[in-house]
Amino acid sequence: MTDDTDTQEFLGWARDRALPLDSATDRDHWQDLEGIGGLVGNVRVVGLGESQHYVREFNRFRSRLFKYLVDRKGFRVFVLECGLVEARRAYDYVLGEDLSPDDVFININNNFGVLKEVQELLAWMRRTNRSRREGEKLLFYGMDGSEGWTRADTAIAAVCDYLDVVDPPLAEVYRGTLLPLAAGLTLYDLPSARQDSVDRMACDLSSLVSRLRVEKLAYIARSSLDEFEWVEMSALLARDIGLAMAEVKRSSDRWLLHWNNLRDFSMAQQLKWIYDREGRESGILIGAHNVHLQGSSNLETEVELGTFAQYLLTLIPKSELYLISGTNHFSLKPDDPAQDDSNQALLDRLGSSSFFLDIREAGENDAVARVLHRSRPDRANIHYQPLSLAQAWDAVYFVRRIELDEFVVPPPYRKAICQLGEEALAGLVGVYDFLGVFDFADVLVIELEDGKAFTEAPDSDGELFPVHRSELVAFSDREFGWRDWPMTLRFERGEDGVAMAASIHFPTMHWIFHGVRRSQRTVIQTANPLHAPIQA
Repeated sequence: MTDDTDTQEFLGWARDRALPLDSATDRDHWQDLEGIGGLVGNVRVVGLGESQHYVREFNRFRSRLFKYLVDRKGFRVFVLECGLVEARRAYDYVLGEDLSPDDVFININNNFGVLKEVQELLAWMRRTNRSRREGEKLLFYGMDGSEGWTRADTAIAAVCDYLDVVDPPLAEVYRGTLLPLAAGLTLYDLPSARQDSVDRMACDLSSLVSRLRVEKLAYIARSSLDEFEWVEMSALLARDIGLAMAEVKRSSDRWLLHWNNLRDFSMAQQLKWIYDREGRESGILIGAHNVHLQGSSNLETEVELGTFAQYLLTLIPKSELYLISGTNHFSLKPDDPAQDDSNQALLDRLGSSSFFLDIREAGENDAVARVLHRSRPDRANIHYQPLSLAQAWDAVYFVRRIELDEFVVPPPYRKAICQLGEEALAGLVGVYDFLGVFDFADVLVIELEDGKAFTEAPDSDGELFPVHRSELVAFSDREFGWRDWPMTLRFERGEDGVAMAASIHFPTMHWIFHGVRRSQRTVIQTANPLHAPIQA
């Protein structure tokens, strides 16, 4: 069969070109990356994806690659998929500002700030900068909206803090009008919000951006160009969040398209701002999920979604961008190898536990090109989407097995564990139906064993719950969590102490996802409250 012949041709071609990688415990060792340097060449923007967040192997390889690019290629800028506004603290921290590391880490949202590998990379960047001159220092940026694109008030507050210095009367106006309005209009409040209120917030946010630009020269004279640029970007993000909410409210049947595409378009605009601001010779490494960094549409859901990389390719030349997929054969879910017909199963047939493969030259071999251009199921967390490797990526970083990174929640934000009796824990036992990111069904099972509560999430995508069996520990009779997972789980109990519903909360932003116990005939809100609710 032609397909069999093509596949064998591809496997031979790939084995000859794959660069074996050392997943060495020494994270400052990077001799095995020398071959990658030749492949990167003179490209100044490298995007390194990951099929699943919170993975030690992806985080460690990203850190090692950045250190290598700094040392060998003169790269200086590290950009992570987290809120640009909140990550300003990390930007200042890396440059040597006297800031509490705990405060810095907890403000890197999407949970990246509580990952050990991310914390250690930031500490390394700060130490390295002590011996670097101005203009040569390493820089850290976030590249996302604010508060997970659920609310604009955090970004508005940052603008008001700046106006307190350069234009106190205007700051007072916005603190008294726009800020309270935005605080009361979050993504979760939209079902009960009036359309005219949402539209007014979006209009006022556009007016705020306009006012900053009108007063730009005066404000720079009272502060600095650097400070003004940060504040203008915060205002633009607030405006984009407001516009996204207005569109979602107006066209709830298209909420996912509005929310996702406006987010990824904004991320591309932020990266272009960083690219222009830091000089095109600085060298930028981007860390984000594969579904943002892939150069072809996101087909995870029934709605075809645009990606950050697609938008970015309209802003910078393709010759300046090198896109790398971070992917794996086994997921974090126990005993979960990739589907037989998937891209990951194909890559696993190379027989290496970890390798790097550039696929740009596949066109020189017709059989190899056919294999790489064929659409196959491709891992995204534990879900799959149809994807052609050649259309989405320039290269692949493959690791056969992955592990959860260590979560290190800063001490001031840790919750004290308390002991509850078996009767109190028994009230939690059951099956809970959640709707998670993109409204994917997420099932959480709670069981009692030897006087302890344990959770399993057989259908989890690894965004909300640990996918492995894990002990649930108590912070109170209603609030619980895990020793190896950063989220908190809050229960609504009835008078008999039996839980009827639950909600999952992130430590680093205001995302909330709701679930109901299957024995309850209760309506569950979706991740986007305008999407059709489900009845348990």
